[in-house]
Amino acid sequence: MVEDTHAATAHPAASGADLVDSYWGTFVELLPHVPPLLRALAVDARVPVSAKAVTAATVGYALLPVGPRLGRLPWTPVALSGLLAAFLGGRHLIAAAGYDVVRDLWGGSDAGFGLLVVCAGVNH
Repeated sequence: MVEDTHAATAHPAASGADLVDSYWGTFVELLPHVPPLLRALAVDARVPVSAKAVTAATVGYALLPVGPRLGRLPWTPVALSGLLAAFLGGRHLIAAAGYDVVRDLWGGSDAGFGLLVVCAGVNH
């Protein structure tokens, strides 16, 4: 009879709720580090000017009063259209900067960085 020594040392399987909690925890930990990263990317010479322009336009759109934004982004409530535009602009800036630039400027944890590059679609 052969004993399974791996089973004795294996970690207990994480439940789905534990996995979701760990991702949300990482996401919450990541949030305070994103605005300083975006500011650093906006002034970094290694980031393409076109990405900075797109981000500036989306932030400008988000800061517009609600009236001019009414009906501009279909299928989104008016209050959320500015947040969606700002999120997409920030995502575009992070993705355009590239892995190395974002890694140089990132001030958070490695887990937060991993989640950030996956969510922003940063390629190596």
